[in-house]
Amino acid sequence: MLSKKIVKMVRRLFQMTQEDKLQWQETGHEGVFQLGVDDYIIRVAKEHSDEAGAKKKYVLSICNAKGVVLEQVSNDEIGEHIHDAGEFIEDLYHRARRIAMGVETAIDRITQRLEDEDASEPL
Repeated sequence: MLSKKIVKMVRRLFQMTQEDKLQWQETGHEGVFQLGVDDYIIRVAKEHSDEAGAKKKYVLSICNAKGVVLEQVSNDEIGEHIHDAGEFIEDLYHRARRIAMGVETAIDRITQRLEDEDASEPL
């Protein structure tokens, strides 16, 4: 059973990520993004299943400075506490990914380049 503190923290992470107030970063592992908060690391990851047709699982982990997992919650577990939570951690994952990978900057730069009427060199 999840504590109310975890649910509150996840809600706040989601809200602040939506507001672009958190700087998520890439990790050395594909599909895992992280955020440093004081001496702790918050990770959000997409877990892969070998089962055909298996539901995607997204997991949020709280780790200490050494990377040891202190607490972990999946999109399935949080579903009991947050309305429409089936996509809650999944959406957090995709937003964190966009921030960490610099997707908005890439789109802005590409769009600017395509709209640049003074481009003297062909793309």
